[in-house]
Amino acid sequence: MAGTAAGSPVAPTAPANSIILAQVLIGPGVTTIVSGNITDRRIYNSALGGLVLCTSSTQPAAGNSYNGMAILETNTTRVKVYNSSLPLYQQVTPDVSWTTYTPALTASTTNPTLGPGSATFGRYRFLAEKYIRVQVRILFGTSGTNAGSGFYRISTPLTADGGNIELSNNIPIGSAWLFNTAIQKSGVVRLITSTTIEIEEASSGNAVSNSVPYVWSVNNQITAQFDFTTV
Repeated sequence: MAGTAAGSPVAPTAPANSIILAQVLIGPGVTTIVSGNITDRRIYNSALGGLVLCTSSTQPAAGNSYNGMAILETNTTRVKVYNSSLPLYQQVTPDVSWTTYTPALTASTTNPTLGPGSATFGRYRFLAEKYIRVQVRILFGTSGTNAGSGFYRISTPLTADGGNIELSNNIPIGSAWLFNTAIQKSGVVRLITSTTIEIEEASSGNAVSNSVPYVWSVNNQITAQFDFTTV
């Protein structure tokens, strides 16, 4: 089907019940068609209920996809579904594997010193497209610790979406456990910035700091689990 010559040509409308296989752009005075003039418009397909196999870098392009089309990325083992109103393919299966990271414990005035024998551990995995679960553990050392001063912050592994409801509305995103050598207290996790969380001690509602719920010292620890939307 021929189009209409124009400075900025537009592909002609295909007849009803037809399938577009390719589009050919023909410039002025062109006598030979080369591969660069041809745009593949074949739609990927699979058996009913099946998946199109690809990798994360070879996903079918928007022009070769349709809403609801499912793919399996063989290099990530993620199943994703195409949605033209969103950025291409959205993940519909959670990641099984965890990715580790090193969380940083800071304070609003003076950062604490964890001391020798301390440990920081963190890991995360995707529960859905752009939505992650994070687990962290901060262990103060066996000597040379200093609680610092100010409200405590813990870094996240990925940047939170600045427009998401958790950050913009100060909604709790998880739970925390606060240990000293004799007492355990629970807490609520909130995003305080797009890259840090804050913990509120549950019984008092006060933000965890160098002296809340107690003055942090040797062998004390903070653990937390929380979920949020990434960019």
